Order: sequence, then structure tokens, then C-alpha cells
Amino acid sequence: MELLTSSRLKSFRACPRQHYHAHVQGYRPAREPAAMAFGTAIHEALAAWWSTGTATAFELALEHLPAGMDPFVRARAEAMLAGYHAFWVGEGFEALAVEKEFRLPLLNPETGKASRTWEMAGKVDAIVRGPDGRVWVLEHKTTSEDASPGSPYRQRLALDGQVSQYVEGAAAMGFDIAGVLYDVLVKPAQKPLLATPPEARKFTKAGAPYAGQRAHNETVDAYRERLVEAILEAPHRYYARVEVVRFEDERDEYRYDVWQLAEQMRASARTGRAPRNPDACFRYGTACAFWPVCTRTASLDGGDYARVGANPELSTAA
Repeated sequence: MELLTSSRLKSFRACPRQHYHAHVQGYRPAREPAAMAFGTAIHEALAAWWSTGTATAFELALEHLPAGMDPFVRARAEAMLAGYHAFWVGEGFEALAVEKEFRLPLLNPETGKASRTWEMAGKVDAIVRGPDGRVWVLEHKTTSEDASPGSPYRQRLALDGQVSQYVEGAAAMGFDIAGVLYDVLVKPAQKPLLATPPEARKFTKAGAPYAGQRAHNETVDAYRERLVEAILEAPHRYYARVEVVRFEDERDEYRYDVWQLAEQMRASARTGRAPRNPDACFRYGTACAFWPVCTRTASLDGGDYARVGANPELSTAA
């Protein structure tokens, strides 16, 4: 059985050729893009935070940041985790499961019969119980976008496929959930301050430097402290937990979506063709990871890509 994860479905919707390289051939870039690597580091730290009691959660989260991070990148991660701990530690949520995988049959929504080709699969960041007794899937996300109420970032959640798939997955695991808590961490935009170049420095007639000029680059400790102060001054700008629910008719819509996408994937596999989608080559202003392959400026076997399998995020990957 092949596994349909939310990332695989998202990849196919964006571009069948991207899906073919990533989830059929199993290739990924040999070097993880910086933004994705940062998100992965925060994700692993938060998994540790939720896996332990509140007394040691922050320290354990810091220990799970990967070694070898750029000191300033690490300082930004530490500041975000410090703010997260301060903002959420007293909210009274209890983790029932962390990094839990699920698999369930893909059912034909018209006949109720299980597919002989596909199963749905995924891994939830956490299952948590709130202080009011309701149970939620908790999904961590780091973003540079505006995630305030009414923003496009939040509006997209109304049709987000990952949310819908995690609702199905939680039900298959036996949890009676209220919905998905989208646990958003907005990355601080502040950069380390650099010294004013000597040729750009200006002085008053008395020989004193004008305000705002710097004689030295900002230190890592000063940068971390500045970020923590900015976060604690306006925590709602950087942290949000958005409650997303799916009614039964919405779940039905999603089941049809997934079944029809799976049929399209089968057709692609049957014909051996995976059409390109040029409209997806530069989504969010960044080139697709396989842009060099499609434009024939790089090869999958040339060292820029590594073969990791169709679903490397799952221990039960097909």
C-alpha cells in the first residue's frame, strides 16, 4: 500500500512533476533550505517541550535545538522558545500523545470500499486536552507571515487539507477531538545590528557621533535579549492558537477531494507522465526545489539531491 500524507497531497496539487520527483522517486534537496531547517529545529524543540512536565520543559526544549546552528540563528530560536514558554506554560493544557503516527484506509466516499492502492497516513505533533476537558490535535507552525485575526494566513485554514487529514487521523486513533489547534509561532523579523561602516559615520561639529550609529556589531547575547524584549512587549503578535473545526459535510468534501486526487495520481502512474505546472515554480517568491532539474541545469544524481524515500517523515513509510 502506498501512503497518502498531507505533504504528498499538497505536493501533487501544486505540481505533478514535483510530486513525481519527491514522492515517487523519493528525492529531496541534499541541503535543507535555511527556512525549512529553522522550522524543523523549532518543531523538534517543541516536541520536547510538550513531552515533559512544565518545570523542565523550557530547558529540555533548548537541549533539543540541533548542534552546529549559526549562533545568531540559534539566538532567534532561543528567544522564540523563551516567549513560547512564558506565554503558554500556564494555560493548563495536558499532552495525551506527542509525535503520534496514524494510518487508515482510504475509502471510496460513494461505495465505502477501501482502496487497494492507497492508505492515508500522517504524524500529528500532539494530542492535547485543554483545561475545559476538550481534546485537540495540536499542530505547530512557524511562519514569517502576518498571522493576526482576519489575515490570509488564518483564512486559508478554512480549506487547509492538513487540518482535515488530521481530524480523520485523530478519529482513526480513537480520539474524540473538538478540532485542530493551529499553534502558530511568528518568526521575529529583527536582524542582528551591524556596525556603521567607517566611511558612513557622521559626527557633530563638537566631534560626537550622531545617534543611531554603531561602533561594533551586535553580540549574540545582546541580539537574543533584544528579541526577547520585543516578543514579551507584544506576545500576541508572535504567538497564536487558532481553533479550527470541521463539520461532517466539510469532512465529506475532503474525502471526495482526496479520493479524486488519488485517482489522478493513479492515472499519472499508469501513463508514466507527470505534467509540469509553471505557475507553481516560484510560489512565495522562492524557486521550487526541483526547478534546476526541470530547467536541465542540474541532475537528480548530480549531488544536489539525495534519495530519502517517499515519506521520510514517517517511521512506517512505504
